[in-house]
Amino acid sequence: MTSTILLSRITKYIKLHDLGHFIPLVRVEKHARHGDFYVFLAIESAEIGQMPERVQSIISTLKWLGQPLDHPFSLAEIRKMVGAEHLVNENGPIIPYDQSPKFPSADPFDDVEEATQTPHLPSHDIRTQQYDRLILWMSAIGRGSWLTLQQTWQRLGAPVHAAQMLRHLRLLGHIETSLDRKRWAITPSVVFPITHGVHAGDWVLSGRRDTALLRQLQASVNLVFVPQEYGNGPATIYLRAFDNKQVFDKLKSIDRITIQTEQVGVRLARLLPPLERWKASLEALQGIRPHAYRTKIFNGKTFVEVSFDGKRGLYEFWPLPDHTSKQVDLRPQYMLYFDEDTQRWVRADWYGLRFLARYETGQSCPIQYHATTHQLAVPNGWRWPDLYERALILASGRMPLYRNGWLIYDGISRELIDALRDKLRLEIEELTNA
Repeated sequence: MTSTILLSRITKYIKLHDLGHFIPLVRVEKHARHGDFYVFLAIESAEIGQMPERVQSIISTLKWLGQPLDHPFSLAEIRKMVGAEHLVNENGPIIPYDQSPKFPSADPFDDVEEATQTPHLPSHDIRTQQYDRLILWMSAIGRGSWLTLQQTWQRLGAPVHAAQMLRHLRLLGHIETSLDRKRWAITPSVVFPITHGVHAGDWVLSGRRDTALLRQLQASVNLVFVPQEYGNGPATIYLRAFDNKQVFDKLKSIDRITIQTEQVGVRLARLLPPLERWKASLEALQGIRPHAYRTKIFNGKTFVEVSFDGKRGLYEFWPLPDHTSKQVDLRPQYMLYFDEDTQRWVRADWYGLRFLARYETGQSCPIQYHATTHQLAVPNGWRWPDLYERALILASGRMPLYRNGWLIYDGISRELIDALRDKLRLEIEELTNA
């Protein structure tokens, strides 16, 4: 059996038994063609060195896979022996990647973006294609670890920081993550209507979008693929038909799709808690020792160095000066919010913590709303926590535009704004001219 045939068989069995989240990649011995050769499966397990029982029970039945080794190889030995990695993917049997350098493990909460971005460039089309390939792979394996997702993203050659990628996919409703963001899962395939703005009357697909599902949809309705602004996510997939009943009737025959007739952004806005309850739900970190670091507090505009005295606020933690090292620290080691009332250090997305810091000083978030165009403008400096921003993005399926210091969201209804007005302490300015 050749290595190509073997890889194809392995991939089919992984898909057949839904093992993609356990076995995200396969590697074979260099220059393997015919005869005997080594094959290595990367297996994700909650306990290092222990194969999940489900994986063990299935692999043990695959006699054509050969026999397990009598003695293990070290990781260094394996790296010298193997060639390209092959990521399990539904879009074709496998996606091979050339060997690339070992990537550092980034912080999944380090998701701050540039405040301004260049309008559409050819590179944005490439970035959209990278997101499209990534979400096909994620749809195929279903769920996995942050480390594997980060490495896969970087091997696609994407210039966007992996934590920003994670944030974009969360905002668009394609994935959910654990509280510490160390695990992710693709969300179920959901189709829902757009009720306001440029795409009013269309329906949007969010969540899992494997190749088989896309083929089914294309056979039933007209699919329109619209790249995200600045390439900040997979292309939005709009479903278009003559009327909503036509879309609804055709989608009912596809059993892997959930049809949500209510506008999802509005529904989420109604379900979200007030910001105080959101703060109470955040992950608390134990054992934080502020005096072992240089601490800086956010003063509303920038971070200024202070000695921590128990005051509430958003803090950066920088390593203490090391005069024996030539390394210059360009980023803080931690960025956490101190809740004075509960004496907890909590973390969340960067924008959420900055919003919380301003909110807790009694400030209101200024927004501008144009009822005619159904566009909402939020100042860059007041970008919302990602859970609340998701409601804005799901109103249209689109990431925001950057314009003159503002974030512009399309498809926003007055109902959605009213649902969040008191929860986020919004100060609304109504606009009448475009």
